[in-house]
Amino acid sequence: MCRSVSLELSEIANIYPPGIKIPSIRPCSNAMGAARSRTSRSARVLFADDDPLVRNAFARLLRARGFIVDLAADGLEALALATEYPYAIVATDQSMPGLSGIELVSCIKPLQPDATFLLVTGVAEVSRLGAAEAGVSAVLGKPWEDGEVVKLVDQALDIANHRMRARLAETDPLVPAAGEFVLLVEDNDFDATVLTHIIESAARGQYRVIRAPRMSDACRLLKARSYAVVLADMNLPDSQGFATLTELQAVAPTTPILVVTGADDETQALRAVQSGAQDYLLKGRFDGDAALRAIRYAVERKRIERRLTELAHFDQLTHLANRTLLADRLERALSRSSRSGKLAALLLVDLDHFKTVNDTYGHEVGDRLLVEVAHRLTGSTRVEDTVARIGGDEFAVLLEDLADVDGARRVAQRMLNAFATSIVIDGNTLPVTPSIGVGVYPTDAGNASELMRRADAALYQAKGAGKNRCRFFGQGSEEQISRRAKIERELLGALDEGRFSLAYQPEVSLESGAVTGYEVFLRWDVREGPQARAREFLSILDESGDIVRVGRWVLAEACAEIARWTDFSGRFSVNVSAREFADPDFVETVQAALRLAAIGGERLEIELPESIVANNLADARTKLPALAELGVGFTVDDFGGARSCLAEMADLPISTVKLHESLVRFPGTERRRAALRATIAAGKALGLRVVAKAIETPEQLAMLEEYGCPNAQGLLFGLPAPATSVRAPRDTEVRAVASDAARRAS
Repeated sequence: MCRSVSLELSEIANIYPPGIKIPSIRPCSNAMGAARSRTSRSARVLFADDDPLVRNAFARLLRARGFIVDLAADGLEALALATEYPYAIVATDQSMPGLSGIELVSCIKPLQPDATFLLVTGVAEVSRLGAAEAGVSAVLGKPWEDGEVVKLVDQALDIANHRMRARLAETDPLVPAAGEFVLLVEDNDFDATVLTHIIESAARGQYRVIRAPRMSDACRLLKARSYAVVLADMNLPDSQGFATLTELQAVAPTTPILVVTGADDETQALRAVQSGAQDYLLKGRFDGDAALRAIRYAVERKRIERRLTELAHFDQLTHLANRTLLADRLERALSRSSRSGKLAALLLVDLDHFKTVNDTYGHEVGDRLLVEVAHRLTGSTRVEDTVARIGGDEFAVLLEDLADVDGARRVAQRMLNAFATSIVIDGNTLPVTPSIGVGVYPTDAGNASELMRRADAALYQAKGAGKNRCRFFGQGSEEQISRRAKIERELLGALDEGRFSLAYQPEVSLESGAVTGYEVFLRWDVREGPQARAREFLSILDESGDIVRVGRWVLAEACAEIARWTDFSGRFSVNVSAREFADPDFVETVQAALRLAAIGGERLEIELPESIVANNLADARTKLPALAELGVGFTVDDFGGARSCLAEMADLPISTVKLHESLVRFPGTERRRAALRATIAAGKALGLRVVAKAIETPEQLAMLEEYGCPNAQGLLFGLPAPATSVRAPRDTEVRAVASDAARRAS
């Protein structure tokens, strides 16, 4: 085994030259595990390796610690990312196609002198000295030990934060506070001397006047430091009239401006105030007290103006731009794009499952979540990009000056990476992910409103494709977009119009061939055109929140149907969404359905995917025992597909597990087959009924029998069908369902 070679902590510190700028960095403050509270900005890590298994292992390790990780498949991709975004840590494999690890560090270090560099390698000849000379802080050997990686990353962040705090503690006593300066823009030497004397004498040291005789000098000084106020003559050698005011406002938009004019120019001064100046002074008509009073009023008016602008153009919760400001910047961005020939892109971001979080944990947690989302989105974009909140859980990102579409792809991928690290608030892992739709100007649209529609259509595609992904306009057809819109419209009255129905699919014992239970599926009758698949309309019901109301109807209707099957004692499993399960009245809803149907809970099972159970353990620990007291069973669907803890699963009153269909559908390698055997064995070891689903071929059936899977479900045993078509056998009857299905398939 190749052991890692790590530089000592003191050696790492010596790599940083004194006085460099260190970014404010930390693992996400709400991360699980031992991630420590640091400063206000999340630690972002870039990792480059041409082996996807290594990349994913590294990302999983650090994401579990609360870090946000971006991945690159080679040195060139890593260099493209580092050119656009700041990173706290850059880790790279040494041996990659194109650029080697040390070459990559040499390229990135001038771009990001603040970053810490780690080399991950299996090449024994990479020396500590050579790595240190290249700017590498530590060398980590492959295969690594997880604890060693975490230790090195924590050390690197500690050094960065220590240097940052030391730098912030250093202040230059020769530089006064920003509010002590007044900028006087005046070309007349006599007037400048008089005004300076009046203000500084009356201020008694409160203000120091800095003079700029020309507009070019004023712009240079305004860019160098902040000023309490600007006093400006409007007629200068290089700027005349209202152009002077306009240019000053453009250079220092947050600084109050007092116009200083001759006694005969009061009309022009009033027009300047109407154009945005805070006040005016007439030369020869004011003393020191009047000047100071005018300065104080100008500062206060500007403060109020800034506050009103903030209220009008910024979201008060997240402090991001709002829809109004986004619209203004979008118009300007498209104009600049037309002149420069560069691309602009609009990314619309919708949070998956946000309503579930809001309904489950309350609006206070929902607001804190939105603030964290804003933080992660801004951390995924460039300084010049605009991030806006345009609705409850809807965000938008405006990108300008793009050389090609790949620039937008990199931003979108960084945003997805940001949410691959769990958001944890008050100990609760919140199952929120982003769906992203992208429209590009001028490729997809010719104006702002059309670009917004294109991005929105792409967002629909991302939602329809399964959420937590990005789609560019054009990846989905117009027919698909129109179909989704049509489904949304028709779903509005579907429940009240009686256009929902239930279908039942059998679960079969592979030992006896007997039907042991049924899974209940929701079906929807579309008035015109092809029937909608469940995945299509269920996702729309979930997004709208109507899934809770429809789910109550499903439970009541299923229980009523179960009551009619008096000659069958098997269980019926009803699928429940995360939003339904999170409903505070869920247990009471189940209880009411059983009571109305006059049946016992032992004939009903609630079915929920493993990922939702793992992300809602607090709810599961409360609600499942309450359901168990009613006799209701609980089925964990997609077992083996999530990263839940078996110990936690063992503590829950679970009766049945259904295997994730990928375990059966893609058993191509010996390791995959071993995973299937192990998952079946784990379910049995927990004392649970194990059901393999999506069984479609005799070969799959034979494999399950070989591995000892006791129960199965799928097209091989029958399609979901209405209750009148299924009609259960008596308990004493045994159908050779599996054998018949196998003969039909062959």
